[in-house]
Amino acid sequence: MDVTNLEKFFYTLSQLKKVQVKDNGEKLVNIKSIDPSILIETPKDNIPYTGDAIFIREMVAKKLKLIQKKLNDQGLGLKITDGYRPIEVQASYWEWRIKKDKQEHPELSEEALENFSIKFTAKPEYAYHTTGGAVDLTIIDFKTEKELNMGTPVDHFSEKAYSHYAKLSKEVLSNRRLLFKYMENYKFYNFPSEWWHFSYGTLDWAIYYKKPCAIYKSIKFQVAV
Repeated sequence: MDVTNLEKFFYTLSQLKKVQVKDNGEKLVNIKSIDPSILIETPKDNIPYTGDAIFIREMVAKKLKLIQKKLNDQGLGLKITDGYRPIEVQASYWEWRIKKDKQEHPELSEEALENFSIKFTAKPEYAYHTTGGAVDLTIIDFKTEKELNMGTPVDHFSEKAYSHYAKLSKEVLSNRRLLFKYMENYKFYNFPSEWWHFSYGTLDWAIYYKKPCAIYKSIKFQVAV
């Protein structure tokens, strides 16, 4: 997979480590409590911790509600497949990823290996889903609930999943542009190797939007009361 030209969009661990975090204290909320019309598909690994709901920070949920309204006006809607991810789940994902990449790239130093691995799985200390500020999502036909063609399914890891990958059909490129437009209009940051992953308030968001700090840190599961 030759994605050299695409990887200029990634932030390194050294860049992420420099970002200050001042959590604003927002609680996690069930996205359905903010907008019950948004379709969800709960990740099975989260269910032991969060049940069959998807939780995100309150401001993120409110932004998604506004995007949902814009899409509904076009007969479309959002489908969310992940939001807040328990720290324990993220740690298990990282352990699997770093072991796999080390076996496949034994020539890499520890630092180089980690910078390679974070292109696909976040290191727990600098993760995005564990803050409640990251969501995985796509666009659906609101009536049929059929996903628009984005070129790959969510969580498909190949060069075609890279957000800036250009060798795609006009239909796919148009659908991705539609998704990116709405998410960027509400100041979300897209993770470069995953067209479906967007963050708000996180470390990478703070770098991209030149914010003085990230506003969400990794948290243990708790919900607003």
